[in-house]
Amino acid sequence: MAAGSDHYDAALNELSAVNPIYVIYTSGSTGQPKGAVIPHRSFTNLCCWYARELDLSVSDCVMLIAPVSFDLAQKNVFTPLIMGAKLFIPKQVQSGYHSVVNNISEHSVSVVNAAPSAFYPLLDVAAQDNYLKLASVRKGIGRRTYSAEGIY
Repeated sequence: MAAGSDHYDAALNELSAVNPIYVIYTSGSTGQPKGAVIPHRSFTNLCCWYARELDLSVSDCVMLIAPVSFDLAQKNVFTPLIMGAKLFIPKQVQSGYHSVVNNISEHSVSVVNAAPSAFYPLLDVAAQDNYLKLASVRKGIGRRTYSAEGIY
């Protein structure tokens, strides 16, 4: 559908907050594949919460660590773009925590969001040079939140 076409304009007029934005497929606890429909309203609420929680601005650079197919990665992709911040997506799968830490330093990443199992090893690697390669990080989220003021 091309912007400005009758079909495109009609589709926009029918769009509402309850319309699906995407479907997450999971096998759940039953082992049977099923889809969970995510409406626009829910995804918008998630992105707004995330932007407020991280106090994202146009000066931030968010690094995508999780695969884009991971359901919680979506907020890391779309929220920075909505807020006018930069999104850094590594060109290739990162080969280890040293690679991630180097990318954070080289691209002045200011926000990192990772599962605790990935976040704490990043801190361990960064400790080897007294955290200098994480100097640009203003906020990191693992199980606890890391910021320039400390971990809480």
